[in-house]
Formats: sequence, C-alpha cells, structure tokens
Amino acid sequence: DLPLTASREEIERVIARSEQIQAEASGRRVFPGIALGPAVIEGRAVKADNLVSLLGRPDDLGPDAILVVPALEPSWAVVFPRIGGVVAEIGGELSHASILLREARRPAVVNCAGIWRAVSTGNRLRLDGARSVVEVLD
Repeated sequence: DLPLTASREEIERVIARSEQIQAEASGRRVFPGIALGPAVIEGRAVKADNLVSLLGRPDDLGPDAILVVPALEPSWAVVFPRIGGVVAEIGGELSHASILLREARRPAVVNCAGIWRAVSTGNRLRLDGARSVVEVLD
C-alpha cells in the first residue's frame, strides 16, 4: 500500500520493500539499493574486502565479473575497467568512488544492506539499475 502523500524516497522505499517481500516469497533473494545508472547486467559475483587481495586473483576479473564489496573506496577505481559491474553494501550515489564508476561507465548498485553476507564468490547476480536492485540468481 502506497501512502497518499509521500516523498519520492518514501515511495521508492515502499516499492523496494514490496519487491523484496515478493522475491523472498518466491524463493528469490533481492537486495534494494541505490543504482548509479539504469543498466541491467548479469554476471558472477567476485567478493573482495580489499584491493590487494583482489589484484592477487587476476583470473577473477573480466567482463562477466560483478565485484561485491563491503564499502566503496576510490582505490577500487583501478579495477573498474576490468569488471562488468559493482555492488556495495555501503556507499552513496555522490561518493568519490560512485563518481568514478559512472565515469568508467560501469553499472553499479550501492547501499545494498545485507548483500555482503548473502553472496559468495561465484554466485550468479543480476544487477538491475532500472529497478535499483540486485538479485541473487542461484
């Protein structure tokens, strides 16, 4: 149920929560967040909590890799050209790293509460910037 009068943010929050409830009921796992653009991509999750460990795993990078991080930092920008997209548990649309992602033309959804614990490297993800959600496909 949508309120009769509300801000855009309140309405988006109600819609995202409704989508999450429907997804959970059907067995899907959906995480609402803040999309940095309208792109929709699918790929495999690559979890990394620090840049040095990720750079030590070059086989994990590639156009089908969706980097999943606990928080966005500008230092991640060195891998943005080598991945398909980014999902961050913590992050804002105006952070330095978010601006760098948009400049690199990489799809991303940030501020996805709970995604870090719910995803494992290798999981298939759908990053849906049009709906501002990330869905775990397997």
